[in-house]
Amino acid sequence: MKSCIDVSREAKEREKQHVLWEVMSYTWADSTLTEQELRTYSRALRKVFSSWKDINRVATTDICGAFAVDSFLIFPCMFWFIMPDWQYDTEYLKQRRCRWYARPKWLYFCNPFRVLGYPIALLMSWPARRKLKTAFERYEL
Repeated sequence: MKSCIDVSREAKEREKQHVLWEVMSYTWADSTLTEQELRTYSRALRKVFSSWKDINRVATTDICGAFAVDSFLIFPCMFWFIMPDWQYDTEYLKQRRCRWYARPKWLYFCNPFRVLGYPIALLMSWPARRKLKTAFERYEL
């Protein structure tokens, strides 16, 4: 298993993706981004990603995959209580991203909760991805 202190070129490229992990993590919190925040994030994403297709690929495969178990567990609870207004800590997201990339993706999907949660994660993240796509296409560097 790869260490989270990987200094390879691939790890450095993934480190640049942190802004996308940060913005997408709001999907699993009861927080919404303002237009100004979307503009700021979209400009930061333009520095790292060349197209929306690249952003969407990372969001749907890696981020939704990493949050699939959360989605499976959170989704039924959303009907009984309101989720708190918070966001994920930057260091926690960094460690989570690092753990996600440390193993082959197929291994994660041996977990039935992740298999069941992945479509829920895609559905939960769809509004955020749509807003982010609009902001990404609208705002230039």
